[in-house]
Amino acid sequence: MKVQVSKNFNTLFNNCKDKRGVILEGGSRSGKTWSIIQFLCLYLLENKGVTVTMGRDTLTDFKDTVLPDLLQIMGELGIQSRDDYTWNKSEKHIKFNDNLIRYIGVRDNPNKTHGLRQNIFWLNEIMPIDEFTFDQLEQRTTDFWILDYNPSSTIHWAYDVADKRED
Repeated sequence: MKVQVSKNFNTLFNNCKDKRGVILEGGSRSGKTWSIIQFLCLYLLENKGVTVTMGRDTLTDFKDTVLPDLLQIMGELGIQSRDDYTWNKSEKHIKFNDNLIRYIGVRDNPNKTHGLRQNIFWLNEIMPIDEFTFDQLEQRTTDFWILDYNPSSTIHWAYDVADKRED
């Protein structure tokens, strides 16, 4: 299968095995979200038994922005509805290849992040998301995490995470 990827995809691919997390910064339409979804879908096609939690500040924002891209990329990768995956809209998760993608709005129910356990989590557009939410997800994540944002502020906890950690 040939998949056109960007430098963001390569950053994820080259760092997910030996780093605890990856932070992607870039402007609007820079391909961050698209690359992350491609990476995660390909990762899930190659692995089984993985739980991925995908989050954005609100579930509405996730459904309006990330979910359509996720479904489009899954289709482009040959993961077809009903034949290859099940989508439980009320439970807000998608299962395929013995893996689970769970999607959440982190500010809709902040306490929900306290009990979630996952192998991987991704927070999309983190500027409105607080550090406590990141900390809760990180301590319940076994493999790695991904954050992305548009640099709309010079003061944010993500800069501290990136600058103070070698992993």
